[in-house]
Amino acid sequence: MDFENQYIHVQPKETNPYTIEWEPKDHECRVVPMPEETSQFLANLQAYSPTGFPYVFISPSRLAHIRQKLRKGKWSSKCETINKYDEGILQIVQKSRYCKVFDS
Repeated sequence: MDFENQYIHVQPKETNPYTIEWEPKDHECRVVPMPEETSQFLANLQAYSPTGFPYVFISPSRLAHIRQKLRKGKWSSKCETINKYDEGILQIVQKSRYCKVFDS
């Protein structure tokens, strides 16, 4: 996310000590404009994440779970990421009510 210029860069990621491998569904990179409200919302969410944590929509415990399954060769990104998406969004919405994520 480029907060300064208000863009979201959608691009593949490789597995490294900070991120897990991911590729857009259509395999194409793109830059998406980010409205001011979205930028503020994401910045507020990021402020409540652990320092240096690379994700806004994946919790540290979820990332640890994914990494454990990756090490065992039992991670299916197509199924497990999709299956947990709604649950993750619900947790973010609930958390936002308690940590005033919507406040500027």
